[in-house]
Formats: sequence, C-alpha cells, structure tokens
Amino acid sequence: MPSLIMVVVLDPARVPDLLEAWQQAGAREPAILESLQVRVKDGVDGGREDFPLFPSIREIVQRSERPSKVVLVVAEHDAQVEILLAAARNILGGLDSRHTGFALVLPLVRTEGLHPPIP
Repeated sequence: MPSLIMVVVLDPARVPDLLEAWQQAGAREPAILESLQVRVKDGVDGGREDFPLFPSIREIVQRSERPSKVVLVVAEHDAQVEILLAAARNILGGLDSRHTGFALVLPLVRTEGLHPPIP
C-alpha cells in the first residue's frame, strides 16, 4: 500500500542532502513546503508567567518562530518507507531529538497525478 511520508526538517540547510539521499533510495517527485516551527516557551525555557491566557497567533509567532521545511514524498510500499525513513534519520542526525525534526507516515487510499501511477 502506498504511504505519504512527511518529514518536518528543523534545519532547512539539511534539505538538499535529504533530497539527494531520497533520490538515491528511489523516491519520486518529493515536494517541499515552507513552514515555521512555532514554540511556546515552557518552564524549562523561561516560564509562562508573562504569557497571555488567550494568546493570538501573532503573539505566539512573535515569541518564537523558526523557519523549517516540510518534505513530502509518496512511498510505493512498506519496504520503501523504511528505507526513506532510515535515510532521513541518517541525514538529520536522528528524529528523536527536539532539534532535528520529526516524521509522519500516512497510508494512502488513493493517489492521482503521480507519474508513473502507483498501482
């Protein structure tokens, strides 16, 4: 079954290396989206005493925005998912750290517009 792999890369400078590794692993037509990592400071980073009870998105973003990238690719089968995730872990330095990024894998019921089509 095809799957959508979404990798949020917190260091945009690593995206070219990720794309190259994925191309070597057989990934087809990856897409890149610009994104912002929005972080609300917690007790570890300085407390929430001055944070409004009902903040607006603008207040949150002004407090902590950091550019990031979301890389999307469709994997044709489970074995390819594992190969692409292993490449992402290798390039990004692991996905278990707060400062590298994270990945999501979603099963796809239907795809359209991929060339060649995934059966």
